[in-house]
Amino acid sequence: MVARPRSTYDDLALPSGRDGWVATYRWTGKPYRRHRHDELELNLAVSGTAVYELDQRRYDLGPGSLIWLFPGQDHQLVSASADCTLWIAVFRSACVRRCAVGPEDQVLLQADPPGHHCRRLASDDARDLTHHLRAVRSVQHDAAALNLGLAFLVRAAWLMFRRAPVQAVADALHPAVAAAVRLIAERPERGGDELAARVGLSRTALSRLFHRELGETIVAYRQRLRVEAFLDQPEGKPEGDLMKAALAAGFGSYAQFHRSVRRVTGVSPREWRAGHRLGHAVPR
Repeated sequence: MVARPRSTYDDLALPSGRDGWVATYRWTGKPYRRHRHDELELNLAVSGTAVYELDQRRYDLGPGSLIWLFPGQDHQLVSASADCTLWIAVFRSACVRRCAVGPEDQVLLQADPPGHHCRRLASDDARDLTHHLRAVRSVQHDAAALNLGLAFLVRAAWLMFRRAPVQAVADALHPAVAAAVRLIAERPERGGDELAARVGLSRTALSRLFHRELGETIVAYRQRLRVEAFLDQPEGKPEGDLMKAALAAGFGSYAQFHRSVRRVTGVSPREWRAGHRLGHAVPR
């Protein structure tokens, strides 16, 4: 079996009686780790540009881009411009089932449907959807209003998506980059020379291509996988042996471990163990 990059299950811990939430996201410079969750998710790009990696395919988002992320899909926002702003909405499966009333809507109920589910909306639709998202966010303090709004939102967004033109927005990763990703997942300690030899490129050519396709260097990508290995370790006490955790995750030194964890999560390993978590934050 070919190894795939590590993925983390995100429990969004939606409050009881609420069918989802709506929030805005602004790029912080720190990529989310690859993850998935039980809820259907949509992202609408408002400004700037962003790059999603989804099952070794690259999706480039610009203003008006609407992407659907399904429960069975590992996804990751790997890079974005400094001015990137996204609307994010998530929906419980029960809410989606109530709104998927026709045969053409059944794709919304699938865990990992075939095809590419990212399109650029017409400008009027993008403006209207932004208005709907803002309206739903404004009533999140009231569960009944929120749930009614989410049902309207998922239905309206799907209708807008279906009438948007199909675009070639999903680009398969270059075969050499996809092979490098698989090789790093199998054995993160592989050096640059070995990776280059295995994929049939020079080290310089592979480095440039990898950065262009995924928005980060091979070294940064490898370190992020190690950080994710640390984040996925069973939770321990803040005063637990972090050096052992670093070695178990594949780091060669504590200094390297500390720098990498802070770069990915924004906090130190000890602060992470004390209660910080990376992923979607449920709006209150």
